[in-house]
Amino acid sequence: MRRLIVATCAAAYLLLTTGFANAAQGVCNCDDMSQIQQRIDLASAAIDAYTNQFLSTNTGTAFTMAGHDKVETAVAQAVNAASDGLGNPFVKSVPSDTSRWLCKIAIYDEGATECMKASLQTHESVHQNACESQWKWYRQWPTLDAFIKEEIDGYTAEHSFLLGERSRLLCSCPYYALRVTGLGMTQLQASGESVSGHADVNGSSSAPGVDVPLKIEGGHVSGEGSGTLNNQVTGTGMAQCSINSGEKITLSVDGEFTRPPATSLHFDLTGKPDKEKTQGVCSMPGKVVSIDQTSPTNAVTFAQDIYRLDTPASEDFPLAPGITWTIRSELIVKEPWPQTKASNGRGSPVGDALHLIGMPDCST
Repeated sequence: MRRLIVATCAAAYLLLTTGFANAAQGVCNCDDMSQIQQRIDLASAAIDAYTNQFLSTNTGTAFTMAGHDKVETAVAQAVNAASDGLGNPFVKSVPSDTSRWLCKIAIYDEGATECMKASLQTHESVHQNACESQWKWYRQWPTLDAFIKEEIDGYTAEHSFLLGERSRLLCSCPYYALRVTGLGMTQLQASGESVSGHADVNGSSSAPGVDVPLKIEGGHVSGEGSGTLNNQVTGTGMAQCSINSGEKITLSVDGEFTRPPATSLHFDLTGKPDKEKTQGVCSMPGKVVSIDQTSPTNAVTFAQDIYRLDTPASEDFPLAPGITWTIRSELIVKEPWPQTKASNGRGSPVGDALHLIGMPDCST
């Protein structure tokens, strides 16, 4: 019951003190994501640790520095044990504080990003408000559980601010691409004639697949990329034929993040070759025919769903009798984010945090 009361009171306090958090919305940039995630995980661990201390402290226990230090030591051990492995965005062990004298906020880590300064300010504003409402000149908590409860409120406010910034950035920054690999198979037989072949889609570097950069606006996802469609067909029977075709293909993505039953990216993938240039040779008794022709093409659309980051979805799509395409799509973190750090160079690369977060939830 006390845990429920703590959580309810923290939420109620947050509703009354969101003025600064709302004003600060938008101060974080795309390259701040790793620092944001590290601080979210630290705040979560701190809330849990302080809540455990609150539940084990008798209501009305007098505040003493010895009791304060004991709580802080236990919380620090719990937070360190829950580390997510992301780099620390601060170089000072205590990056901010609210003075007991005159209730003034001090941000000690001047090299922190504006995003992290806003996060610290959100936390310290809770202490400042509590200080100004009760002590004015010099603060002293009446009980140890009052001190612990105030720390829970501070981390809860900071946690909420950071979650809002993370959600905004995940659903607006150009972090992601759809990596599409296509493999087509042809196998036809009729009246002594046989046609077999295969086709594939390659990117600009001739590596398998095409990376389609994605633009996320709220829950809507769109993007366009290009590659090369290669097709090789061999025919046997009365005529022996070997035909190749290869042309630029444009892949377009249009979809949305959905929920329930699980967060997923549902999208239509449309492939449209610019044209089809076919070249080859057919041999028959007493005659050899060269083929070199260009013909118009039609767009083909496939529908797919992706449920996890870095986990491909693969489906077979019959296009005509004897012709099947296997489309493999994967949501990936695109360049340069796997190596990009925050503007002050601290912490881990953005890509590390995105892989830790996993599938973004941009459903509306």
